[in-house]
Amino acid sequence: MRRALALVLVAALAALAPAARAAPAETITVAVSGDLLVHEAVARQARAYAGGTGYDFRPMSRRVRPLIAGADLAICHVETPLTAKTPTFFPIFTAPLELAPAIRRAGF
Repeated sequence: MRRALALVLVAALAALAPAARAAPAETITVAVSGDLLVHEAVARQARAYAGGTGYDFRPMSRRVRPLIAGADLAICHVETPLTAKTPTFFPIFTAPLELAPAIRRAGF
């Protein structure tokens, strides 16, 4: 009988103890873009930004940077191969190598 009473008392005291706090949830922010594809008009503008020699895509990526900056993980899907040769367009796209630093500068 004493054991049963002691067991009930211990159980009652345990029920009155404060509940253990759950660890705060951890979150991450992921930014993903898809199908980065350089059409001819975009390449022409990048050439103009570069002064007619090479390509400069950085001015085009400046507005994206603030959107990507807060992400813990940023993923950019480049739809085309990058090439050191003259880029090609529809139906077989390639993009100039200068696209890579612009993507990086944007925050990817």
